[in-house]
Parts: sequence; structure tokens; C-alpha cells
Amino acid sequence: PASDEEHVSSSRTGSNMRAKLGRCLNVAAIGILSVVSAILFVQLQLVSSRVASEQRQIDELKTQIQSSANEIEIQVEKQRDLTIVNIAGTFTLLSCLITIFHMTLHLRNFNQPFVQRKIIAILWMSP
Repeated sequence: PASDEEHVSSSRTGSNMRAKLGRCLNVAAIGILSVVSAILFVQLQLVSSRVASEQRQIDELKTQIQSSANEIEIQVEKQRDLTIVNIAGTFTLLSCLITIFHMTLHLRNFNQPFVQRKIIAILWMSP
């Protein structure tokens, strides 16, 4: 009978030791998980701040590109307007020269005054 009691007693102490060991392991595992989650949280915060910083840089670059594009568009529009004025001026000058040339030819050879007066009046509309 004494050996049964010792066996039960040793079995209880073994169970108690296993329970204590299990609790210690659980506490240690929870502590490790807490530390790991804290490290991951800090890393996540660092990554989030980097992403926010880079997003600000991207937004600044977008505004710079947009302002540059607007300036280029304005310059192209001015250049286009200048080109149109140059072309219009060239054709106006050309039409005036041709008209003056034809008017002088009609005035030098004024053979049919009734018809040529009307031709000169029509040619005079160009300049």
C-alpha cells in the first residue's frame, strides 16, 4: 500500500511539474508572440511612414510635371499663333504685290477704259 501511495504521490508531483512546465511554456510563448507582434507593428509603422513620404514626393512631382506641361502648352500656343500671323502676313503681302502688278499693267495699257476701270476697281479691293 505504501508503494501505491508513493506512486500516486509521485504521479501527482509529476503532473504538477508538467502543468507548471506547461504554464511556463505558455507564458514564454505569449511573451515571445507579444515581442514579435510589437516588432512587426513598429516595422509596419516605418513602412507606412515611408509610403506616405514617397506619396508626398510623387504628388509634388505630379504638380511639377503638370505646371511644366501647362507652361509648354502656353508656349506652343504662342508659337502657333505667331506662325499663323506669319503665314497670313505672307499671303497678304503676296496678294498686294500681285494686285499692284496687275493694276500697273492695266493702267499702262489703258485701251478699253470702260472695262479696265471696273477691273481696276475690283483689283483695288484686295489691298
